[in-house]
Amino acid sequence: MHKLLDYQIKKCLKNAEPFSEEYREFLEVIDRAYHDFDADHDILERAQDIILQELEVQSWQNKSLLQSAGDGIIGVGLRGNITFFNPAAFKMLGYDQQELLGGSFHALVNHSHPDGNPYQEKATPLHKALTDSACYRQSNEVFWKKDRTSFPVDYTCTPVLDKEEVKGVVIVFKNISDRIRTQQVLERYNRELEDSKKNMEDFVAIASHDLKEPLRKIKSFGDLLSKKIAPKLIEKEKEYLLKMIKASIRMDQLITHLLEYSKVGIKSLKFEELDLECIIQEVNDYLEHLIVKTQAKVKITIASNGFNPIIEADWNQMYQLFQNLISNSLKYHRPKVSLEVNILICPLNHDYINVQIQDNGIGFDESKKHKIFKPFERLHGRSKYEGTGMGLSICQKIVTRHGGKINVTSKPGEGSTFTVTLPVKQSSETELSL
Repeated sequence: MHKLLDYQIKKCLKNAEPFSEEYREFLEVIDRAYHDFDADHDILERAQDIILQELEVQSWQNKSLLQSAGDGIIGVGLRGNITFFNPAAFKMLGYDQQELLGGSFHALVNHSHPDGNPYQEKATPLHKALTDSACYRQSNEVFWKKDRTSFPVDYTCTPVLDKEEVKGVVIVFKNISDRIRTQQVLERYNRELEDSKKNMEDFVAIASHDLKEPLRKIKSFGDLLSKKIAPKLIEKEKEYLLKMIKASIRMDQLITHLLEYSKVGIKSLKFEELDLECIIQEVNDYLEHLIVKTQAKVKITIASNGFNPIIEADWNQMYQLFQNLISNSLKYHRPKVSLEVNILICPLNHDYINVQIQDNGIGFDESKKHKIFKPFERLHGRSKYEGTGMGLSICQKIVTRHGGKINVTSKPGEGSTFTVTLPVKQSSETELSL
């Protein structure tokens, strides 16, 4: 009995995992007491009972974990024979428990590749784990069931070591049929989406030409009529002719902006590292004639000297975004008030950058701000301010496609501030959560 106790104590003390520090301390006290010749043997017998109870608890816990695991777990001996398995394993493989135990894992489960060709035993991860004492993970393989059908698996082969000597291998596997089916569905949807995008791009290209061609003729013939017969027309007739020409011009603008809005959603994005300050400066150079005309003061400010506003984005869409926003500030200015447009670029955090475009223009009532990003919505009349009501809709679509957000604050007669939040790096996520 005492030899058994000594063996159990030594075994428990070597085990670093299952026992608490308090229990290990208890074992150490019992170990010292066992080697003390004056020790009370009744105490040692009670200690043996306690140790046996603890071992039973640990055995029960380990067995419960094995039984309840959703993944298949199989133990394999040095000769490749199955030594244990959990319920998930034999259910997935379709064998009775007696048929698996002691059988060859390779012959029963892992004998062939997905295409049915024989799988050489020495090439299997199981054989490598037994010979190399290393853990191997395998994907895109199959396990074979009793009825000779197979299912796709991800699995690991982990060697069981005792003093660096391999005693067997534990195989943990997962049936990934559902994952593969989901992946196939997603791939099909992606192909269909690409086809739809291509069809839409073709439609936009055709519409861009075919819809505008009649308008160009209306405008051209209207201009000719205006030059030829305008002197012979009465004032009302001249007004009708002028309205016809203006309507054709406006329709041309509407088609242009509608097509631009469509392109934002369907055109593939080319992400590259861009300097926001450089893009905004290029936009200002392009808008120089409008800046001069409105006598505006446009100022770009970087939050700090050490900050570089570099993001991953599509150059064309970033240019279009800031062209629309800055030209909006220049357009909606107050008469007889010196126009100022202040552009501040600053980091929101490590992952996002804010660009604020603030002006002292006419502003608007914030209760109506939910309308300004909708297509064709206008808060001001066309007679005073030209436009189609598509510019801010395009801006919102660009920002959303880049995984960002756009917001605005405004007061009538005081101006507006548009805040664009853009991610520094692009990822598969398209939604921004701040």
